Amino acid sequence: MNEDIYAEWLVKRKSPAYLPLIYVGAAILTIIAVYLMISYKFGFIAFIIAAFGIYIGRRYLSVEYEYIFVTSELSIDRIFSQAFRKNALTIDMNMVESVEKAGAGQKEQLLQDSQITYMNFTSREEGQETWFIRYNDENKGRCLLEFEPNDKVLKAMWRCSPSKVHL
Repeated sequence: MNEDIYAEWLVKRKSPAYLPLIYVGAAILTIIAVYLMISYKFGFIAFIIAAFGIYIGRRYLSVEYEYIFVTSELSIDRIFSQAFRKNALTIDMNMVESVEKAGAGQKEQLLQDSQITYMNFTSREEGQETWFIRYNDENKGRCLLEFEPNDKVLKAMWRCSPSKVHL
């Protein structure tokens, strides 16, 4: 019997500290656009541009990461404002060198190599347990990925490749 290995996990990214400034800036931009719309003949165009910019910008403020592990492939998707998703990365376990728990100061040590491409798909919350995946990508070269999997995702990865996943 062929049994597929499947696990998924969703992590919400912490809102950036500058988010209130963005909201204040959007409110000021709206007030200016309304003033231009009332005062000038073509001010309506400024209002439309401001409204469109605020709408597009708002869509990208809330980000979640979904980790999906199926058989021997880890796929990480970004979900924006719980409305649409975009595939950020797909890694085959054959490309992976190791999956290990992130230790204190380990990231700085690993990033000393200037040829490593670093990607962060974590919630960016203090005190969360993060893991590293070191792998080779044919386009980007050596890569280091930081993510926050749950036990189910880690065990699924370990079942697929126990020598590479260090639980």
